Amino acid sequence: GLPENGWSTLSLQMPVLANGIGYEESAPLFRDVPGRINAGVEYLRTNGAKRIVIVAHSLGAAMGSYYLANNSNESIKGFVGIGMSGSSSQPDMDNIRSLTGISLPVLDLYGEQDLENVVASAKSRQDSLLKTGNTLSQQKQVAGADHFFNGHNDELLREVLNWMGKL
Repeated sequence: GLPENGWSTLSLQMPVLANGIGYEESAPLFRDVPGRINAGVEYLRTNGAKRIVIVAHSLGAAMGSYYLANNSNESIKGFVGIGMSGSSSQPDMDNIRSLTGISLPVLDLYGEQDLENVVASAKSRQDSLLKTGNTLSQQKQVAGADHFFNGHNDELLREVLNWMGKL
């Protein structure tokens, strides 16, 4: 729904392991994240994009928060993390820690019926956002939505568009 509402999109395939492999086993993949995001941002800039926002889900959201906490890219104007987990024993995958290192606006969006770790860590993620002092950063819970927003796509799109419209 983003293109229908005036936003061009570019979908980047982040590195992934096979289905069923544990979340924290993906930690070695994070070293490949900066190159992929930088290539995508450069492609967008070359093709005239002025406002670039990273919108990512689940493990992709962890990769996005890791990237933004550890890399400076002035072309990126905001970050939407959907279904982000909380802390992790793997430092690169720890969204609580990464969020405190992101100075640009962040929307932390999750479902009321999201994964246990996502719901349980919501307060800690919100606290991390508050520590940055960015007044455009916020956290939103979508009532009744699960991790994939099944049956709640309209609410998901509405929340993302409303927030990105403020950037």
